[in-house]
Amino acid sequence: MPSSSPSPPPQASAPPERLLDHVLRAAAVVLTFIAAVVMGAAKEDLTPRNYFFGTSVTGPKIKSVNSAAFVYFIIANVLVLVYSIASLALSFVNRAASKGLELALSLADVVMLAFLFTSNGAASAIILVAAQGQARFFWTKFICSNASGFCASVKAAIVLSMFAAVAYLLLVFLKLLVLQKKSQ
Repeated sequence: MPSSSPSPPPQASAPPERLLDHVLRAAAVVLTFIAAVVMGAAKEDLTPRNYFFGTSVTGPKIKSVNSAAFVYFIIANVLVLVYSIASLALSFVNRAASKGLELALSLADVVMLAFLFTSNGAASAIILVAAQGQARFFWTKFICSNASGFCASVKAAIVLSMFAAVAYLLLVFLKLLVLQKKSQ
């Protein structure tokens, strides 16, 4: 009869919620970083066309940092980026699942979600007016028709930031599901 040596205790694998939490936070890090960089780098020379003479004249440079809504977008995405890095590190360190830390992270996740949605809304409103104009105020479709690269960069940054907001929304839903599962 072979000697029965005690087998080592099975490794406790991380629950799937924990893995999903890490993946969503890592996605938010990448998405907010790229969104902030793309928005911060968005600039282009305006080249309005003189239809009377048929020439183009290089005008002023349009930059995202010249709009308060775009600056708010950049600041909010950088803030969420820094928080995402810190919360990802804390969630790796917090293997014991401290209830106090989990609650603090959950509340901060909701605040970060609010930052992302408000900054995306502000930037979307400005780029919509830049692309379509506003007839009531006699604002023409001047910006995006003359600086299409700038508008494309801004729209790309907004889309990336919206994906980060969806990641945070899923994080909030995940925390609610875990809380509901623990209460049963």
